[in-house]
Amino acid sequence: DATAALAPPDQAKLDSAVAYLNQITCESGVRLAMAVSDYVILTFFGGDPAKLSSRNSHKGASYAALCKRDDLEMGRTTLQRLVRIGLQVKAMPPELGQALTPGQHRALLVVAKPEHKIELAQKTLAEHWTAEQLEDVVAKEQPVGGPRTPRQSASAVTKKVAAAKRAVEAL
Repeated sequence: DATAALAPPDQAKLDSAVAYLNQITCESGVRLAMAVSDYVILTFFGGDPAKLSSRNSHKGASYAALCKRDDLEMGRTTLQRLVRIGLQVKAMPPELGQALTPGQHRALLVVAKPEHKIELAQKTLAEHWTAEQLEDVVAKEQPVGGPRTPRQSASAVTKKVAAAKRAVEAL
């Protein structure tokens, strides 16, 4: 169990987070996403949204434990999506970000360029697109699978170490 390895202060923070997040689930839509996002970023990442997407393996151990809590009334994927949607809403002009539905925001999460995301959001509102219509537009623009990047060949040392490992394991 991931929560058993946490220090008591982290465990208390985790318990408090579960209580708060369960309490705010009565909110809905974009307001819920913004409340969840604000709370998670402040509580688990010191208010720095960049730390959420950091590749640091030690980032947010408490957040990872939160995602695994059985007593949290939302699933891991929902929690993570709400955090991302909340950050996306804040990255847009307020009148635009708060006018979209959570489904429309979810469709825009895969759009990499912020300016294109805003352009699509504006079109969505101007043309009264549903979340499904926006998903279709985004899907047509995104390459399926995208170009694959060839794997880097392992260095000679890595290959020799792997061969030595296999030889030892075969004994």
